[in-house]
This record gives sequence, structure tokens and C-alpha cells, in this order.
Amino acid sequence: MHVTRHFGLTNPAIADQVWELYTASYQRVVGRTVTHEMLYRHEFDDVVRDPSNRLWVLWNDRQPVASTVLATDVGSTGYISREYFDQRYPEFVAENRVRYMMWTVVHPDFMARGVLVRLAREVLAVEADEGSIIVFDSPEINQPADRGGSAEMMARLVKVTSSGSTVEQIEVQRYFLADFSTGVRYLERTAEVASAIPA
Repeated sequence: MHVTRHFGLTNPAIADQVWELYTASYQRVVGRTVTHEMLYRHEFDDVVRDPSNRLWVLWNDRQPVASTVLATDVGSTGYISREYFDQRYPEFVAENRVRYMMWTVVHPDFMARGVLVRLAREVLAVEADEGSIIVFDSPEINQPADRGGSAEMMARLVKVTSSGSTVEQIEVQRYFLADFSTGVRYLERTAEVASAIPA
């Protein structure tokens, strides 16, 4: 197995292969989380073509089996707030050392083969050498509680790569649903109120 690193992927054949890996990896998540976790193809293409993003691919011979993308321009992603990091981590922003992990995917057939660790060693070693901070998020399906899940996996990978480095939760976002299907329809209620008013 070997790892390749891309800045602005323009080879359509490789982009197609990484897209197939990406979609195969997200099949378990799509439909099970409220968030738009899996990008549409045009969004995916924009991400891998952007030279400010770091695309890493782990290959098993000629088949991509794991991939991750780190955005180095957090303000351009549309997913996290540049202003948040300007205020809380100004020195990292000024030195361009804030990364946003847009995705990390592993082909379902290779989940139990240690490919995530192999890819993480390459990626995190570079980020550790640069002294960067990596922001990542995880839907509830992969992070059902504050402990365990994706955060615990990342914490272990970080410790193996860079002794003394840490992973901390910086925010929680919850989704709610207002259900009008069981209540009185607004127009019906308006009609009832109107009919109760003496003429």
C-alpha cells in the first residue's frame, strides 16, 4: 500500500476512483443522519480540485481504499466560521495553521485492515510537524456521546503521532423538528376564531 498527496486534483480518472471510494464509504451513513454528510458530485469535484485543500489517498495496488481531505483555508469551506478561529486562535489563523477535516473515508471492504491507521500516520505526521490544529465534526451515528466514537479514535491516532497532543470538544450542535402534522391547521383555527366572533 502507498499514499499519494494531491493539491488540486485535475486527473479525471483518479477523481472518479476517489469518488467511487467516497460514495461506497458513505452508504452506511446516508439516510441515517439529518446532516448533509455526503457531498454531491459537483461539490466533491470542487473540493478535490481546490489547490488549497490537501487530499490524501491510500492505495491498495491501483484501488483507492481510504481518503481524507484537509481544508487549509477554513473560511472558504462554508462549513466552519473563520471569525470563530480569528477570535479564539488568532495566531494559528495568522500563520495558516488551522485545518478543517472535510472527510475521512475507508472502503467498507477494508475497514478491519488497519488502513485508517496507515493513512492517519501520513496525514497527522505532516500536521504535527507544522504545529497545526485540525477541526473535525462527526454526526451522531459516529459520535453518539461525548466520549468514545470518532473523537476517541482521533485522540488515539493523535497520541500515537504526537505525544502530548490532545483532542477536545469545542461545540455541540443539535437539530430539532417542529411537527405540525398533529396540530390544528392554521387556516382551520383562523376560521374557528372568526366564527366565534359575534357579528
